[in-house]
Amino acid sequence: SSTMDSLPSTFIIEIDGRPISKVNGPMDEWDGQSCKLVEGGSEPAVFELRESRLMSEGHILSRHFVEDLSLRPKRVLWFKPENRYNEHRVVAEKNGDDYSLTIS
Repeated sequence: SSTMDSLPSTFIIEIDGRPISKVNGPMDEWDGQSCKLVEGGSEPAVFELRESRLMSEGHILSRHFVEDLSLRPKRVLWFKPENRYNEHRVVAEKNGDDYSLTIS
């Protein structure tokens, strides 16, 4: 099946059965950038995927542009839209009734 850079409707994202939560509290500074570590929680963030950007309530979900080279899982962060230079491309692939998202 082919990948898509946009989806027609909004959705929530669950990791190990817990939804990714809305941005909670002020943004933090990390390597000189305004961002916030993504957390699970009881108030799910509602996402849309448009033009390879994963967005929710004025924030973008992405990985940091500087990452360690280990094989450990990478941090996923909330960014403000003006931080476009650190965005990684996000694509969706249909998997039965669900979609799998990949952040490149």
